[in-house]
Amino acid sequence: AVGNGILQFTVGGTLSLDAGSQITMAGKGFTGGAVQMQGHSTTAAGISATAANAQSGGGSGAATNCGGGGGHLTAGTAGACSGGGAGGAAAGSVDLSALTLGGGGGGSFNAGTLGGNGGGAIKITTTHLTNAGTITAAGVNGVTNDYASGGGAGGAIYLIVNNSLSNSGTITTAKGVGGTGNPVSNNGGNGADGRIRMDLLSATAVTLVGTVVPSVYTTFTNGSAVTLGTGTPVSINTATSLGSLNVTAGSSVTINSVTSVTGNSTVSGAGSVLTLNQDVTFGNNLTLATGASITGTAWTWTSNPSTPAIGNGFLQFSVGGTLTLDGTSTIKMTGKGFTGGALQWQGDYTTATGGDS
Repeated sequence: AVGNGILQFTVGGTLSLDAGSQITMAGKGFTGGAVQMQGHSTTAAGISATAANAQSGGGSGAATNCGGGGGHLTAGTAGACSGGGAGGAAAGSVDLSALTLGGGGGGSFNAGTLGGNGGGAIKITTTHLTNAGTITAAGVNGVTNDYASGGGAGGAIYLIVNNSLSNSGTITTAKGVGGTGNPVSNNGGNGADGRIRMDLLSATAVTLVGTVVPSVYTTFTNGSAVTLGTGTPVSINTATSLGSLNVTAGSSVTINSVTSVTGNSTVSGAGSVLTLNQDVTFGNNLTLATGASITGTAWTWTSNPSTPAIGNGFLQFSVGGTLTLDGTSTIKMTGKGFTGGALQWQGDYTTATGGDS
């Protein structure tokens, strides 16, 4: 609820953060477990048990053990020691249809070694957003001791921007890491990262660079001019057309909905990858430079695998202007066809999955 782990507000004009400013709900999600207690979670307070707490809370280090990490985007990891607390389970939905707090890390056996708190949740609606500072709902690290506690999971950030967005700062729901044990085989488990969603409702210009952790689920308005350079995964899920697309700085961008880009498009920088799960028409020029690549999603079994499908082992796009690749860039579907057979099994093929040898 708002006021209980969730921060929510609306700005009618421009929300601006300079380099020294922050909006924070770090460590304000589900609380870490007390000594020998599980972290709190979406459905229950913790008890003294090494099992994960109902859902996202990390297991405790009961009876001379270390704590597990809280869960959110994924499960947290278990405490490293023999019989350590389990990691909390994954929680919430990819599109943040409901805001979910980060699960708390499990406490350890040692006195005073509490689990790290999970991150809280932030939901902001604004006309314009300019961020050179920090927006954070990160989890808190576990505590170091002979038997260490688990880290809290990252929380949730949901940004709704009605016009322009420019980010050169940090937006993060990063996990809290487990505390360090003595020896390190008694380390606490790591929490999971949280979730980030951005809705650009009528944005004409979107510049998303800086640091964004972890991946981002985005919805864009048709016609937006988009620059993505966070170095982390971004998925585009609702817009069917963009004005332009610029992928830089080692970012991984997946298109799930766009079928056309009217202006020029560029994918540049070592590690920059554009994954197309649609047949996209690039209306003008498309340039790949300095180690960038375009690819599609690898094939997976369907009910009718003999029919090729875009986004399932099949990459297809068209360019209205000039397609340019420099000497370091690639368009590739290497290894993304039918999968090889498991041990003593045939490889998959056009009409069936592989059978026993």
